[in-house]
Amino acid sequence: MSTNQINWRPIVTWLLISIPLGGLALNALSWLIYGTDLPFLDDWSDYYFQTATSFSLAHLFAKGNDTIFPIGRALDVFAQIVLHGNSIAYQFISMICVLGFFLFIQWRLLCSTFNNRLIAASLFCFSIFMLEPYTYWGLQNNAYIQAIPFMGVMATIYVFIYIFNRRDGGPWWVIPSVFMLGLVTGLAYVSGPLIEIAVAIVFFCTTLLRRDPERRIPILIRAGLALLAAAIGTAILQIGVILFLQKGALHRPDAHWTFPNDWDYWFFMLGKVGRALALQNLSPPLSITLVAVIVLATAAMFIWHAQRAYRGLLTEDREMRVALIFCSVVAANFVYLNEVSAGRARLRPPSVDTAMEVFAFGFQNRFHFFPLTLLWPWLAAGMLHLLLKFDWFSRRDYLIAPAALVVVGLATFGGVLDNASDYRSIAAMRAGDITCIQSQIMKGHGINCPKVWPTDLSKALVYARSLGSSFTKYLPIVPFPIGTNNPPPLFRLSNLHSTVLTPYNATSSGHTLQEWKFVSTNEDPQILFKTGADNMLRHCLMVQVAALVHAEKSDFAELFFKTPGQRYFTEASSRTQKFQIEGPSFVEVEFNLVSESGFADKFRLDVVQSKQPFQIREIEIRCRLSDGINLVQAAKLKRGSQR
Repeated sequence: MSTNQINWRPIVTWLLISIPLGGLALNALSWLIYGTDLPFLDDWSDYYFQTATSFSLAHLFAKGNDTIFPIGRALDVFAQIVLHGNSIAYQFISMICVLGFFLFIQWRLLCSTFNNRLIAASLFCFSIFMLEPYTYWGLQNNAYIQAIPFMGVMATIYVFIYIFNRRDGGPWWVIPSVFMLGLVTGLAYVSGPLIEIAVAIVFFCTTLLRRDPERRIPILIRAGLALLAAAIGTAILQIGVILFLQKGALHRPDAHWTFPNDWDYWFFMLGKVGRALALQNLSPPLSITLVAVIVLATAAMFIWHAQRAYRGLLTEDREMRVALIFCSVVAANFVYLNEVSAGRARLRPPSVDTAMEVFAFGFQNRFHFFPLTLLWPWLAAGMLHLLLKFDWFSRRDYLIAPAALVVVGLATFGGVLDNASDYRSIAAMRAGDITCIQSQIMKGHGINCPKVWPTDLSKALVYARSLGSSFTKYLPIVPFPIGTNNPPPLFRLSNLHSTVLTPYNATSSGHTLQEWKFVSTNEDPQILFKTGADNMLRHCLMVQVAALVHAEKSDFAELFFKTPGQRYFTEASSRTQKFQIEGPSFVEVEFNLVSESGFADKFRLDVVQSKQPFQIREIEIRCRLSDGINLVQAAKLKRGSQR
């Protein structure tokens, strides 16, 4: 076959389609390689407040971050139950689902607008900006929840375009579907209802101005009303959180409202546009110049479509689709950016004060630029539609392919595919978090790592261990060998100069400074003792008990404990360890006890279960995790009570 007979269009089309898909695969692979399985900031809250597996309405509809987000909370609970809270697995799945959804919906919308697959694939390449690093993945597991409102918006637009494409107006289920999408979007996050209202207004205006006698006009109006009803209803709930529950204040004490009459409001917003264009590697003056060009082009395109709709000139189907999608995405993003600027433009260091510094600061804020990346394929589509009106370009429409490749090259230079570097730097930071938690566990005085969580994390870790959360494997409670003095134990039997062990079903056959000897008088011999560290034990969440014992033959040792207020020893409050006797040597048995309410100073050690002689050489008790009350202070209370 000769060269001029090769049909290069399908090859280039698939190459263009593979670029965003490959970017997603590279992003996901980088996360699997460098990701860290450890909660980050907001993720700790469900462990701290012990709600990680709660589907109660009180938990799902609890306010947080100036909003209610029951859908996100339910997804977090589901991830805890199914994935054991594994951050790597959770973020990998959410990344594939969220980014995969956006790529799929963009491709479907582009294909429904442009019959030429080469053109659709070329425009699809502009989706590569949504794959850049520093978005919803890498830190918080639940950061992606803030993308759900725009998932709802894009799905709503898809349904409206589906109605528009059908000459019969569509099946009965489209109206309930639009209403449910509006409801889900509105309950997803505080940004959801307002951006859906913006989309509803765009479709209302475009539909009412269209001179079309076909049945799709009435169904589009009904769909718009359904969307508006859901959006307004959820908007009342979301705004009520700020106005009534928070009395107009933002959730962070250093956060203050910024208003459109403040200059930093707009420069911060422009910084978000620049970050969505991956201009962070350019100088601020050059970046803001390019941002101004893009913003003016977007505004001009929006006004162009609006005035054509007003004059009833949107008669061509392709132009109508481009106008509907482009204007809807612009309106949703404009509302969203205003929300972000109002709440976050002032969340900056005092040293950031000039216009260019605020503009540059807008680049730093994580992931709030992401929704803008949904706009770039449609800005390019609007410009392309205008170019296709010229005969010269319409006969050379293949030129869009090299133009798209140039944009991909510039975006790559801007770092849109540099996710591995982002995840590597985060992994290095999280390694420090793990080291801090591990060192705090070894001290036994609570887990105080302010960079991880502002208050003590001991209860959170105990709760996470009880759930079998996967990250706890990085934070083992390594036992201290008997005899260790750094840190010293709360109780050490050999330090006492009198008998503190009370036998039951056994009699003492004497003791020395080295060992205590007992003879069983019945089955289930028991040794009861107290430590004298009552104040400290009440604040312990996890206790390590180790003993050196010997018996005539191998057996099971069982340790019973009580919590404050507990009257009797029970099997539920006990731990069992098997030990193997080999010759005359003593063996060490160890018990790790957990109680979220602390411990009473009453213990019972059943060294053996059968009737036989046995010996105890040492017993040590250590607090491995406290409830945030410094055990040194508790020790002072103990000494004060003894004076």
